Amino acid sequence: MADLRSRLPGQSLMERTLELHPLSFSAPSGEALPWYRGALGEIAVAGVLALLGDEWTVLHSVPIGEKGSDIDHVVIGPPGAFTINTKSSPGKPLWIAGHGLLVDGQKTNYVNKAGFEAERAAQLLAAAVGFTVPVTPLIVFVNPGSRTIVAEPEHGVQVVADSELLDFLHQRRREFNAEQVERIAFTSIRPETWNAPLTSALPNRRVAIQFNAIVARSAQEAQLAPAAVRETRPAQVREARPTGVPAASSVKVRAARPANVGVARPAAAPSTRASRPSQPRPTRRRSKRRQRSSLEPLVRFVVGMGVLWYVTAVVLPAMTEAITP
Repeated sequence: MADLRSRLPGQSLMERTLELHPLSFSAPSGEALPWYRGALGEIAVAGVLALLGDEWTVLHSVPIGEKGSDIDHVVIGPPGAFTINTKSSPGKPLWIAGHGLLVDGQKTNYVNKAGFEAERAAQLLAAAVGFTVPVTPLIVFVNPGSRTIVAEPEHGVQVVADSELLDFLHQRRREFNAEQVERIAFTSIRPETWNAPLTSALPNRRVAIQFNAIVARSAQEAQLAPAAVRETRPAQVREARPTGVPAASSVKVRAARPANVGVARPAAAPSTRASRPSQPRPTRRRSKRRQRSSLEPLVRFVVGMGVLWYVTAVVLPAMTEAITP
């Protein structure tokens, strides 16, 4: 039986994305979009966890129970075990107080869910290895905004950013020796430890290929979006100008100015100049810069996720297979 080390980062979310969005030649939208973004977040955190040393064991998308639930990441090391619940809310402010956690002002149940996952994992691991295994619940936000901590989260939950994750794990106090860590890790990779069947609608490699195609297409569409705006905007500007008016009318306007200016120069000159459509131009340029500034972080994020996914899902497994005798 295959063990849980073969699971891909965000595999459950990737499979759900492919169910809702089977056409890999277009970017996901609608109902598939939240699943797609969630998978990218788990892939990003998996890239951070890949930097841990050899004494650590990292599992992704660990199925637990028989109802289709899973834990985003399970990490086993000298300080014990950690369950990680990944959240992708780039730039969103966080407000933390006890069991409450607000993301951009919206209430969530993240703290209670993370605490329940850790408690359940501790029970299952202890039953499998025969001794108590402390499990720390983590909520890891990918590139979050500001954080306001009114009170520490309940259930021992720790809220950290993806950029802080490595330091957090390395600074924890050692709880187990090398033999105990190895025993816990060996137990954790077995599907029966988590009382869950290891099933998948598609082979892992197939899931990786199809999802990577969606990531590549999304990055391509994000890169093409600014170019499309640049191509369409000049046409809209030209249509707004009086280009369809005959040339004679423009001559009449210029010819009529001296008469008007001669009669009431102070009043006619300002009214003529004010009627020209010259003010919208700076507005269009500012709007264009705002669109560029809003699209560039998305482009960088999606391209970065694609590169990170390629490394974790293709390069690293290939290297592992080449090294393993």
